[in-house]
Amino acid sequence: MKNNWDIGIGIALALIGFAIFTMSFSLGSQQWGAESARIFPQVVSAVIFLLSLQLIREGWHSVNFRPVFNAMSGHVFWLFLTATIYIALIEKIGYVLATAVIAPAAFWLFGERSPKFLLVSSILCPVAMHLIFFVGLEIYPPVGEYFDLIEFFQAAK
Repeated sequence: MKNNWDIGIGIALALIGFAIFTMSFSLGSQQWGAESARIFPQVVSAVIFLLSLQLIREGWHSVNFRPVFNAMSGHVFWLFLTATIYIALIEKIGYVLATAVIAPAAFWLFGERSPKFLLVSSILCPVAMHLIFFVGLEIYPPVGEYFDLIEFFQAAK
């Protein structure tokens, strides 16, 4: 018996993965080091596309599937909402400050309740991401529309 949920979601994700992969060719036309800014979205979109094909395949061979909505469904919703807010914040206030705001929220969603840990994560996560992507890989962040902490630090020099 077919699982129409998996097939439908798989097709939607395949289209999203393909669209993101196609759109990523407009990113990073200038090379930084050995990689350009488009490599990360291309890899992620290719993985999404391939996994969605697997989901479609499994949907054709499912047996007696009924969707179950439970507490985990709520967690998935809140994680999706947090990711959506994160993307919107990156566009408005820049990558570093958006990561400082969202990192504690993401850790809280995954069960971390220590106020000290959440505070430290708002500092260490942006620093770690800065070191990995901007220093190590030389892939630079998108600039915030309203405010960008990177520009603020560069102006203070």
